[in-house]
Amino acid sequence: MVYTVIYCTGIALVLYLLGLAEPFTEGWGVSLSIGLSIHISFLLLEGRLQRLLPPYVGAGLLTALGLLVGLVISGALLFGSPWFFLTGNWYTLLLGVFFGLLGITFMGTRTRLSDTQAELDRARAEREAQERLLLSTELKLLQAQIEPHFLFNTLSNAIGLIHRDPDTAEKLLLDFSTLLRASLQRTRQKSATLAQEWELLRAYLDIQSTRMEGRLQYSLDPEKLEEQPTLARCILPPLLLQPLVENAIQHGIEPLAEGGEVTVTAQCKGDSVVLTVRDNGKGLDSHAPSSGTGIRNIEERLRGLYGDRATLSLQPGVASGVIAQLTLPMSEAN
Repeated sequence: MVYTVIYCTGIALVLYLLGLAEPFTEGWGVSLSIGLSIHISFLLLEGRLQRLLPPYVGAGLLTALGLLVGLVISGALLFGSPWFFLTGNWYTLLLGVFFGLLGITFMGTRTRLSDTQAELDRARAEREAQERLLLSTELKLLQAQIEPHFLFNTLSNAIGLIHRDPDTAEKLLLDFSTLLRASLQRTRQKSATLAQEWELLRAYLDIQSTRMEGRLQYSLDPEKLEEQPTLARCILPPLLLQPLVENAIQHGIEPLAEGGEVTVTAQCKGDSVVLTVRDNGKGLDSHAPSSGTGIRNIEERLRGLYGDRATLSLQPGVASGVIAQLTLPMSEAN
C-alpha cells in the first residue's frame, strides 16, 4: 500500500511538472483513485486468477479492472459524473493505461526476483541437507575403516603377548573390548557426549601404549571427567578427537626411537568447549598427505555442522611436536 501511494504521488508530480495535470491535487486524486483501485483488485482477486490464467494475463485483467474502477470513482468525486473519464476525457484514460502497464512491468519484475530468491533459498537449504547427509555417510565410512584397523592390529598384538606376557594380553583385550563396544555404539548415534568420547579415547590410547611397549605416554585432562558434569555432558560429533590423536601418534611419536607423549585436554571457555591434542613428536613437517586429508575432512564436518561457529587449528609446539585445537559451541545433553 505504501509503495502504491508513493508510485501514484510520483506520477501526479511528474504530470504536474510537465503541465499535463493541473492543479496538482486534482491529478493526485485521479492517480490515487486508480492506483488504490488496482492495488485492491490484486489483493482481492490475484490468488484466484493465478490458478486460472498465466501470470501476466491475470495481472493485465486486474490492472484494467482497477483502472476502470479508479476512473469511475475519481470522475464521481471530482466532477460529479462517474463516466467523465470514460466518455469525454480519453487523454486521462490513455495515461492510466500507460502507467498501469509500467506498474505491471515493475511489480512483475519484483515478483520474479522475489520468487527467484525463494528458489535460491530452497536450493541452498536442500544443498545443506545433502551436505549433512554426506557428512553423516563419510562418518559411517570412517567408522567402518577404523574398526577393522583396530580389530586386526589389536588381535595380532594380543596373540603375540599371550604366551610371553598374559597379563598385558588380557589388559589389551579388555581395552579392545571397551573400544569396540564404544565404537559400535557411535555408529548408531549422530552425536556423543564428551564423557563417551573420553572413554573411547582412553581405551584407544591404552591399546596404542601397549602396542608401542612403553614408548608412548599419555594423559587426559581432566583425568576424571565425571567430576566435571558440564564438560562430561557436552555434545560433540563422534570421532572428532580420535583422528587427531591418531595423527599425533602415527606421524609424531611413532617415528621417534625414544617415543613421546600425547596430552588431551578439555576446557570450558565462555559458551564454547576447547579440546586440545598436544604431542612432543616430530612436528608438522612429518605429517603425511593422508594426515592433511583427515584434517580437511574434520574441517568440512565442522563447517557442515556448525558453520563458522567451530574451528580447528594446527600449530607447532613450543619445543617440538604439534598442538591441534578444536573449538566447538557448548551444548549439553539433557
